[in-house]
Amino acid sequence: MQEDQLYQRWWQWARAGRAFQAGGHRLRLLDSGRFSPGEGPDFRHACFELDGVRHTGAVEMHGTEAGWYRHGHHLDNRYADVALHVVEPGSACKGVRHEAHARLIPTVPLPPLPEAFGVACRAPDPLSALTGPALRRLAFRRLALRKALADHPPVTLFYEKLWRTLGYGGNAAAFEYIARRVPWSVLQALRHRPPQLQNHLEQALGSGPPLQTGGMRPASRPGRAVALWMVWFRAYGLPEFYNRVMALPRRRLAVRPLLKGLSAVFNPPGAATRLGRARLIEFLGNHLLPLELEHARETGSGGYEAYLYDLYLNLPLSQAYGVLNRPPFDAYRPLRFFYRAQALLHVRRLYCRPGLCAACPLGHRAVSQ
Repeated sequence: MQEDQLYQRWWQWARAGRAFQAGGHRLRLLDSGRFSPGEGPDFRHACFELDGVRHTGAVEMHGTEAGWYRHGHHLDNRYADVALHVVEPGSACKGVRHEAHARLIPTVPLPPLPEAFGVACRAPDPLSALTGPALRRLAFRRLALRKALADHPPVTLFYEKLWRTLGYGGNAAAFEYIARRVPWSVLQALRHRPPQLQNHLEQALGSGPPLQTGGMRPASRPGRAVALWMVWFRAYGLPEFYNRVMALPRRRLAVRPLLKGLSAVFNPPGAATRLGRARLIEFLGNHLLPLELEHARETGSGGYEAYLYDLYLNLPLSQAYGVLNRPPFDAYRPLRFFYRAQALLHVRRLYCRPGLCAACPLGHRAVSQ
């Protein structure tokens, strides 16, 4: 067995969060930790329960227990803090030691995950080719946010991306520009003066780039964004609003309760203007999930990162973009899931528009329709 197969099993067990018996030990992975493909232990800051005792530390993996000594890890100070040694089933499990201390480092064989746990990736067979492009599009979003996070706190990006979501349908770029012109702190200062706040928002909408207003559905019109922000300001302060939204995915809720919880935050009781399900899913999939994936990376929470990827691949699609209902993409209907629409948008942008059909990851399946 290759070590990368052990890595995959490690992530799967962390995602499942179930305890198992192996090599005379009872192990339960709470957090896979941060993967380190370079020098040093394979995973750092992992959290697990071994025989009922919780540990946090580094984890090293080998095909056999002898690999620890064969690779010289017992003499390398970078491996002195290893808390667990993981091997493939069938290997000896006596435990290993490091010369820096006399502590025995337990060795545990990592069995495959039983199918009954149901945590394996669930990409439908007819549309399995869409998973790769969807994850690449998500990776691009993560990279853009990572660069932005170097200069701005997460709450500022949350604010800007929510404005962008409210502008989908022709005004996304204009709304994000307005958010940068009228920062979070300005609106927070006007929270308890509703007339001035509404006037300030309306002036900002009129002073930015030209807004598209003709031929738009009511839910996409610029004035609706002002009305929604007024609803949120009456219900929360901006920091409270941000914290309420972020608390929900961090509870690792399943898709339905997560969407229900987010809808309750964005649409408080008595709100005259409501954020629709389609806009909510767009904000969650396009901006909130990438932002939280970067949070998981910064905190070294591999289990939370795995949860977010599962959520991304199981997020429903309330409304597909019109371009995806036309040839050649209509060959993939019904889409049903958000990630499938994202995959086709990724393919359209990188391959269809420049005419790179031969390099397309979907092959010629859609092109030939």
